[in-house]
Amino acid sequence: MNKRILVISDTHCPYHHPDLIPYLKAIKKKYKPDRVVHIGDEVDSHAISFHDSDPDLYSAGDEREQSLTTIHAMEKLFPVVDLMDSNHGSLVYRRQKATGLPRAAMKTYNEYLEVGPGWKWHDDLLITMSNRQQVYFCHGKAANVLKVAQQYGCLQYKDTIILVILYNTGVIPTV
Repeated sequence: MNKRILVISDTHCPYHHPDLIPYLKAIKKKYKPDRVVHIGDEVDSHAISFHDSDPDLYSAGDEREQSLTTIHAMEKLFPVVDLMDSNHGSLVYRRQKATGLPRAAMKTYNEYLEVGPGWKWHDDLLITMSNRQQVYFCHGKAANVLKVAQQYGCLQYKDTIILVILYNTGVIPTV
């Protein structure tokens, strides 16, 4: 139907906001989204970053294990989600590629995060809304997001309802 899309951004599990799941439950109850898109960075993967890591944070294995509780709670709440490939979310594959391991040697995202087939990852996604307008989703394809949106004709929203959770603010708005 694509009338109400819930857009979730940058949860960075296990370093997510402690009220993430209760907030998502409240959003679901109040707005009843018919589609959910996670813009990416669903997990942080700090321990395997190409940048310097903080030795006082979780190891790679611990970080994954700590993330799974929240990931499973999100999947229970939203069994069908379109997720965008992202710099943090794809770290497992980028590390594998950097070491020369073939993709066949790795688990899929679904296997790695222990989620069902309702969670699907995309490089980018173009959704046609119920009012026939299109909305383009991606994670960091260009520094100028408005320019990319203009290329896809996605600047007019009119009756479209899109809810966005912004992780970077550190504040979860009241529902």
